[in-house]
Amino acid sequence: MLYVHPALIEQALVNVIDNAVRFSPPGGKVGIVAGLDATHRGLEIRITDEGPGIPPAQREAVFDMFFTGGEGDRGRHGSGLGLAICRGMLGAHGGSVEALPGPDGRGTAIVMRLPLANPEEAAADDD
Repeated sequence: MLYVHPALIEQALVNVIDNAVRFSPPGGKVGIVAGLDATHRGLEIRITDEGPGIPPAQREAVFDMFFTGGEGDRGRHGSGLGLAICRGMLGAHGGSVEALPGPDGRGTAIVMRLPLANPEEAAADDD
């Protein structure tokens, strides 16, 4: 039902999970929840952390190459490529990614979405 290049999607997940772990405080929790998203007719993977969060004005910019921000989840850490690469990999599969506030307004939620394969197209690809 999900037609993707496994290594690329794995790398996108690793990039997001690495950020969640890096920006959570010691003893903080990282959550990973996946399920069907009826609204977008696909798979949704939500990764949450208990870090400082991303200010609303920077939630789109964190996906730009080399954006590190001066605060929030990007801060002084990293090169600013992980989330940009993630967006590119998901986009190449017809998917998307966005940054939202974490549960109860604490931390960050990175929501990754991938479309499900159309059953007729999947059957044709198997031929």
